[in-house]
Amino acid sequence: MVCVASFAFSESDPNRSTGEQWFEKIQPILDQHCIKCHGTVKQKGGLNLSSFHHMTKGSENGFVLVAGKPDSSPIHRVLLPQSDPHMPPKKQLSDSDIHEIQGWIQAVSADDLTDETEDADPWETHPQAGKQIQENSQDWEPPEDMAPENVINRFVEAGWHQKNLRPSPIVDDRGFVRRVYLDLIGRIPMRREFEAFLYDGRIDKRPRLVDELLAHDDYARHMREIFDVVLMGRADSKRVTQREEHHWNQFLESAFTNDRPWNEVVRQLIIGRSQKEQDRGGFWFLYERNNDHQAIAEALAPIAYGTQIKCAQCHDHPLAGEIGQHHYWGLVAGFNRSRNVDTESGLGISESAIGGFIKFTNLELESQPARLALLSGSVIEEAWPQEGEKKADDPKLYRIPPSEEKKTPEKPSYPIFSRREAIADELTQKNHLLARAMVNRIWALFLGRGIVHPVDEMNSKHPPSHPELLDWLAKEFVDNDYQLRPLVRSIILSRPYQLSTRPVSGSLGLPEDFSVSLEKPLTAEVLWRSIRVALHGEEVKLDSPGHESYQALRRVLIKFFPDIFPVEYNTSLQQAMFLTNSPILDSLLDPFDGNLTLELLSIPDLGRRVDRAYISTFGRFPDFQEKGSSLIYLRDRIDRPEAGIKQLVWTLLTSAEFLVNH
Repeated sequence: MVCVASFAFSESDPNRSTGEQWFEKIQPILDQHCIKCHGTVKQKGGLNLSSFHHMTKGSENGFVLVAGKPDSSPIHRVLLPQSDPHMPPKKQLSDSDIHEIQGWIQAVSADDLTDETEDADPWETHPQAGKQIQENSQDWEPPEDMAPENVINRFVEAGWHQKNLRPSPIVDDRGFVRRVYLDLIGRIPMRREFEAFLYDGRIDKRPRLVDELLAHDDYARHMREIFDVVLMGRADSKRVTQREEHHWNQFLESAFTNDRPWNEVVRQLIIGRSQKEQDRGGFWFLYERNNDHQAIAEALAPIAYGTQIKCAQCHDHPLAGEIGQHHYWGLVAGFNRSRNVDTESGLGISESAIGGFIKFTNLELESQPARLALLSGSVIEEAWPQEGEKKADDPKLYRIPPSEEKKTPEKPSYPIFSRREAIADELTQKNHLLARAMVNRIWALFLGRGIVHPVDEMNSKHPPSHPELLDWLAKEFVDNDYQLRPLVRSIILSRPYQLSTRPVSGSLGLPEDFSVSLEKPLTAEVLWRSIRVALHGEEVKLDSPGHESYQALRRVLIKFFPDIFPVEYNTSLQQAMFLTNSPILDSLLDPFDGNLTLELLSIPDLGRRVDRAYISTFGRFPDFQEKGSSLIYLRDRIDRPEAGIKQLVWTLLTSAEFLVNH
């Protein structure tokens, strides 16, 4: 059941509710300037500004906010120039920030300040809940027979209606085929694939193409490349080789090939035991971090919880109060009995049955035991030793004792009570955040932005733009046994995914409205494969003569284009310099082995040369202005046609149109 709340709307911005204004404008100002002294970690003067609810409780001197009256609200008065006392003490807020707070207080109503329960917060009712964007209070439960993509449409369209947004039109076939090839198999379509789709007259050709690409071998390879970076980070050449040699790539690609339930994949990352052939290589998630148990916990949290927990290492999270220091050290403790081992049957992760009872110290210098407390709400009970008590290591505590770990084909020691196994059970079977985290990440992968943004900050400071949609998608994901293909298919076939990148005039919404398709920068691997297809009409074999430069190109692209799921994409100076004058790219544009340059040189008509160059790179013909300027350029270099063609192709390959998925 979907329950949708309504809010008063801001007088300063009639299209934004006061709740939305709080999340988008006021809270970020307070987080930047005030939260250090008035947040979840420290509350000087008894004032906590970490949430609207806490603000309404006031300080030890009384209220700080009066609905609709900025001049009577201490929270506003102390910000004004020459005020005494003045806040922040050593810095003056900008006039625009002060004006923003003033206008917001003016719009706050008395009803917004009414708490029916002790801990109720009008705009923060759950760590993963946030602003509601639909217009009126209503209940809507998707019919069981409604296609998933239509359910997605209904939820997103409700937001458009509430904000009077006119969404972009559906992208044309040329745009769709390019977009879906890039998203699902990690490259632009080949010429014959372009043409086959464009000339397909069937009314259901888009769903057919999506199904075809989801079954393509390159789908699993593309997803493996993405989640290798998500799970492990970018690797140097040594680690790239190690991941291949120790079957990590095989483990991950096999999971996507077979659409293995995601909770099973995550479970294997945590327990790190290759008890089945499909598990082989999964241990590398732990092994590569080389006994750094904090690094393991910090890498696992965004996957299991959807949020980073690094900020809770030394104290409770300063912005997201639900993330405690005990959650950070609880997850670390789950792995501090584990160690890398080299057995007769190979590398692995052993685990002790004893020890690992650690304590952490908070900002008040109080020492606390690191119990197995998880952000999902579970606490794994384990008897702690008394002060001074030492527990002996006993073979009876193990299913596979340490003394036998070098002899057994199952490799490392395996205690009867395994902290890793207990955590794996909790996080993959009883943890509602796991499905939400993956659903949000997949949505961001294909829509260019998560329902929660950034994708690894699903906490109370980053509420979802469409909470009911996120809830429904997560439930569907669980109901489909955590399989990704149904989720991916639903998103790709939805209306928001298929919108054009060109907004309707006078109806430009915010990125989180999903009323226009967001441009997505190509990752290094996708750009690399797309260049190969553009220059050869197909994904050329890398072991053929003269193609050594392609391997060099891949290494350079990964160095300069490393981001996956960037919070905000900005082209770097290194990227610009590479695209401007890379000798590697220049060498690939030399005419050889039937590449695009050689093909264009064989076409005598300059107009046809330009057409072929645009079709090969962009999948479309040039417009009138593009064709005219290209013809002038080639004619000016009629005495050196190779140089002219190389420069034309270089310009197209390094253009914004080629470098983004749009």
